[in-house]
This record gives sequence, structure tokens and C-alpha cells, in this order.
Amino acid sequence: MNIRLVVTLVGVASYFVLPAFAQEKETVDSQTKAQLDLLTEKFVTALDSNDSAQMAGVFSKEAVYVTNKGPLHGQQEIENYFADLFKNAHITEHWAQVDTNSLRFVGPDRVWRNGEWCTTVELPNGTRAAQEGFWSAVEVREGDAWKHLLLTVNVTPKPQ
Repeated sequence: MNIRLVVTLVGVASYFVLPAFAQEKETVDSQTKAQLDLLTEKFVTALDSNDSAQMAGVFSKEAVYVTNKGPLHGQQEIENYFADLFKNAHITEHWAQVDTNSLRFVGPDRVWRNGEWCTTVELPNGTRAAQEGFWSAVEVREGDAWKHLLLTVNVTPKPQ
């Protein structure tokens, strides 16, 4: 057998085998998935409780929260943002859904996920409005808990 043919066959075989190993490495175990689902639940609970300190607790110390008005840096800035928000609006009926195909490891103890969300905002005058949009997050394990390191949200405009 010709050496070039052997090298070509090994190259072709590695083209199919190496991605399989890479996919295996990216697979998220059921325990990690459950912990990440718990992070989503904690976020929803904190938002529904209108508790800014609880909201800040789902973010890592170095977190960046990107809103339609710009980025917020660190837990304290994020907590201040939510404290101000909760003074001017009451959040209810919040839900967040994770795109099950989006969960990927992007480093040791870091994952990327995305999904969609919907919430009802009630203003002090009693006006209620539904808002919805999409989100994307890089989450990091801190000790035994997962927290948002980077969370980006948008608000989908209502059709005209």
C-alpha cells in the first residue's frame, strides 16, 4: 500500500472521528443540566419577587448584564439597576425558556445557553403590559452554584 494512500485514509478517518470526540466533550451531563435549570428558576423567582438583592445573587461578581439601554458591570451595578426598576414597575408572570439545543461548554466550568422570555410589567398607575424577547448567556460555576457571567437580553418589538 502506498504511504500517500495511508496518510490520506488516516486524514479522512480523523475528519469523522475527531468531531465525534469533540461532541462527546461538549455533552452536558444531567446533573449539570439540572443545576443550570435551577439557575433559570432562581432568576425567575428573583424577578417575580421584585427583590434586587436576590436578582444580583444569580450573577457572578464580575458579571455583565446587557440590556436594551446598555451594559451593566458587576453585581452592585446590576442590583442598583433592578432596585430602580422595581421602584417603578412590578414584574409578574415571568417565564424563561431554554433552547435545549443551545447548551454548550465554552471552557472549563463555563457554558453558553440561549432562549426566550416573557413577562408582565405593571406600572404604578395600574397599567399592565406584556413584554417578550430573547436571551443569551455565558454561565460560570462558582463553588457549587452556577451564575450568570454574561447575560444579554432584548425586547422584541410589538408588530405595528
